[in-house]
Parts: sequence; C-alpha cells; structure tokens
Amino acid sequence: TENSARYAWYQMFQDSTQFTDENSVGQVDGVGVKLNKNRIRNAKHGQSGFPMLLYRLFAMRAFGATAGERPGISTPVLTGNTCSDAGPCALGDYGPGGGVVFFDAGSQRAWGRYLEAAPSVTEAVGLPWKRLTVNDRSKPMYVNNSRRTAKLARVWAKEIGMGRANTRRILQVYGRGDYAARYTTSLIVNGKDDWFLPSQDELTLLYTFMHKAVPPIDPLKQSFYWSSSEYDFDNTWTVNFKDGQMFDRLKFTVPKPGVKAIRVRAIRAF
Repeated sequence: TENSARYAWYQMFQDSTQFTDENSVGQVDGVGVKLNKNRIRNAKHGQSGFPMLLYRLFAMRAFGATAGERPGISTPVLTGNTCSDAGPCALGDYGPGGGVVFFDAGSQRAWGRYLEAAPSVTEAVGLPWKRLTVNDRSKPMYVNNSRRTAKLARVWAKEIGMGRANTRRILQVYGRGDYAARYTTSLIVNGKDDWFLPSQDELTLLYTFMHKAVPPIDPLKQSFYWSSSEYDFDNTWTVNFKDGQMFDRLKFTVPKPGVKAIRVRAIRAF
C-alpha cells in the first residue's frame, strides 16, 4: 500500500509495528531516509533497536464467490441521526454519548456491538500513559501463567473489543493519578460515564473512519494518540493521526522541548 509518491507501507513482524519512514522516523547512518521504495532493507529505528534487515514478502490470493471483486469504498458522512444504546445505529450517527459512531461489529458481541468516539472537545493533551510513581517491573500489567504468556496477552490486548478491559486493568495497576486511562474514565458526556481508552485496533479504526470522511467528521489532530494496549514494560502502542503509522512510545512521555504532547480521545462501546 502506497503512502505517498516516495514512501510505501511495511510492517515489522518482530512486533507488528507499521511504518512508512516518512518524517525521518527511519534512519540510515544517522540520517533520515528520503524515500523507501527503492530500499531493500528497512531503516533503523532507534527506540526499538531492531537491526536493518532485508525486506521479505509473501504472496496471497483471494478465492470463493467474491474472488476478483473490488471491495466497496466507504466514504463516511454524518447522517444527522441520533441512535440509542439499544440501536440500531449506522456509521456516522450520533451515539447515545453525543459522539460519532465509527464502528459496527455487525452483531452483538461480549463487549457490545458499536463503538462511539467522545466529542473532540473532551480530548486531553499531554498526559502520560501511566502513573509515574509506579515501577512497572515490580507491578506488571501482564505476567506469564499457565494460560498464556505476557507477550501473548499483549497481542490480545490490541484487538477490537479490548479497550474497556485494558482500561480497567490499567486502573487496577496504577490506581489514582493524572494519566490517560484514568482521564477517560472520569468523563461524563451526555450523561454517559462508561468511556475508556481505545485498544490499538480500536484506535486504528477511529483513525481510518475519521480520515476517510468527506467533509471531515469531528476531526482528530495530526498528532500521536495513546491506546490502552501495552507494548512492553516501558512502552505502549500509539497511532500517529497524521498518517496512521503505529509506534511504541514510552509510557512516561510528557511534552517538553523536542517531545510533542500525546493526545487522548475516549471511546465507549454499547
């Protein structure tokens, strides 16, 4: 998938990070790459420490009744309608919480069916992901047990429908304080108090929906946004809402010279 005239998307299978290397994110010999379409190796990313390796590829094919058909193109628009917690809701409706419905699972799931983004006026800016006084190694978010490893638990924590459970776990670990997940649970919007910090995949859905909309729907800033999905002890997943790139960022990141603020947009499920 092309991102621009000079850059194409690629994914690192070490951790599922998705990059284009624009904005000098990837470097070679300390210099940001100017294009990546002519490269045969990924650029170096300082924070992850992954080496430059040859790009790999594999082919896939589609088959079955719809083989060869181009998927439909969706251009979301505000419908002007408001739906209730009982539904039914259409994408682009105003949800019960006063925000925009941006995802429909198609049927009722354990976590609900619809996802609704809180209005943009509720966004927080510059909060860290964690309570800064907590040592994550002595009080970890996930541990290895007989059912699954901490690594696998972090993979599951990225999925659609996991944002609310992630947020609850974050609050159990960090408790009181001024940090992203706790901010989302403190919100009361249009009488609804069940907001949470979206998982990585939920956050990506929100980015995709908002950026496909013409004209814009309650647009998000061209900035990094926190997800509720932990990457490792020190980092968590974010999405850059300038272009959708997925990065791990240090949990204790706060704005300072040379470091931009990370934003928080709450969502709810119903």
